[in-house]
Amino acid sequence: MKKLHIYVGIFLLLCFSTSINAQRIGFQVGGALTGLQQSTAATKGDFNVLSGALAGPEMEFRLNESLGLNLAALFEFRAGKYDIGWYKTGTTFTGKLYYAQVPLQLTYRKATGKNKKLNMLYSIGPRLNVGLFGTTNEHYYLASRTQVNDSTCFAGANAMHRMDVGLDLGIGLEVQRFQFKLNYAFPLTNSANVSELTLLKQHQLQLTIGYTIKKFNKKKIRSQEPTQPAVSQ
Repeated sequence: MKKLHIYVGIFLLLCFSTSINAQRIGFQVGGALTGLQQSTAATKGDFNVLSGALAGPEMEFRLNESLGLNLAALFEFRAGKYDIGWYKTGTTFTGKLYYAQVPLQLTYRKATGKNKKLNMLYSIGPRLNVGLFGTTNEHYYLASRTQVNDSTCFAGANAMHRMDVGLDLGIGLEVQRFQFKLNYAFPLTNSANVSELTLLKQHQLQLTIGYTIKKFNKKKIRSQEPTQPAVSQ
């Protein structure tokens, strides 16, 4: 629990400190599908999907007219139920997991449409996922075996690694204060931390809507003309 408080503290500090120098502050909300690529040492495994939602603030630091760095601090919920009989006979798995996500994306803007009022967005960058808390359940069809409930998904014996890293690739459309984005996160790390599984990679597809709350224009230093000395008559 102590570690969780540390992660939450870093999460909030990141939001506050970075927003001070941001040129754009906004908020995004959306849905996500997380594909679980799993296998053991003996079996290639299976691919299952969790559905979820995410929301949180985002900041943008403009590098020039076309490029910007986007940093977000998102709270995400993902859940699902699927069969794991391929490595535990007669068993289904149910999970409800909560994450903090910190994506850092380099975004390229390209003006398009009539009067150049629309912007196409292309983004790439790393994403850090931090597991906060959650519950899992392994349900056996056979009455002779009891269910296994676990509320320590990121700390117990059947835990996943608390932190994992992905690479984001995204495309979107910006219309005035609104941003519509489709993003794919490719997993760079293995989340498996149990003896049964040797591989657990979490692919994620996100569809989000962002809204710009406030924009800050960079102050331009005006050149002052040198004052002419008064001419004595």
